[in-house]
Amino acid sequence: EHFCAAIRNMGNGKLNRIEMQDRRMTREVMNVVDNYNEMADRMNEYLSRELVYERNQRIIQSKMLKYQINPHFLYNTLNTIASMGELSDFPEIVTIAKNLSYIMQYNLRGSSFVSLASEIEMVKSYIEIQQIRFPDTFAVQYDIAEDVKELQIIKFILQPIVENALYHGIKNKRGMGHIQIDGRMAGDNIEFIVSDNGIGMREEEAEHLRNVISGLISDDRSDGGFGLFNVNQRLELNYGKEYGLNIESTYNVGTTIRVKIPAVKKQTL
Repeated sequence: EHFCAAIRNMGNGKLNRIEMQDRRMTREVMNVVDNYNEMADRMNEYLSRELVYERNQRIIQSKMLKYQINPHFLYNTLNTIASMGELSDFPEIVTIAKNLSYIMQYNLRGSSFVSLASEIEMVKSYIEIQQIRFPDTFAVQYDIAEDVKELQIIKFILQPIVENALYHGIKNKRGMGHIQIDGRMAGDNIEFIVSDNGIGMREEEAEHLRNVISGLISDDRSDGGFGLFNVNQRLELNYGKEYGLNIESTYNVGTTIRVKIPAVKKQTL
């Protein structure tokens, strides 16, 4: 009767342990109480985990809502800046705002896969912004075969490689810089080649970067290595260990990075 009364009095959403040490009980009743207490402990642990999970879900949903609002606010603000630039006859402001707006839209699209043509357009937007920031510093040439433009690739594969060529190659060398971006079929794969005439690397530096990118060593000082490491990891996760970045570099000559990924059409994704 005491055991049943204790169970009926629980109304706080939690199962309390039943303490009956001061009462004389048969072995059968003692087993029932022990089993109940064990069950109560497990249920309370489960309920605690569920509460933590629900709280975390609410936090995540709140953050997602915040991130959903902020990009659209920034996107609209960029359009306003572009309009003001046009009215004030500042073409550089218009170009930067429109290209940054395009990059944001590109980033917000749901799918992780895009056509190669879309990726190239995003890279061009990035390049146009950097050419305004660093006028008469570098030029870019594109040689993308027509038969690969509609094939599907992971987002943001080329842009970090181009950024690495600019910041770690061309900016460290005097004279006009040049970046060449090629895309073509290589058997059943697409091959990208991003080459620059920047400062380049000595062989020991290039080997160090290869080890950073492959994850064999870590180097917090190497911003370029971290960006390329992320690209390499995404390539391996999506396509397999046999795919990744291949780096060739010669000091005072330049650097070439090659990427091979499977040729995938949109309808097979």
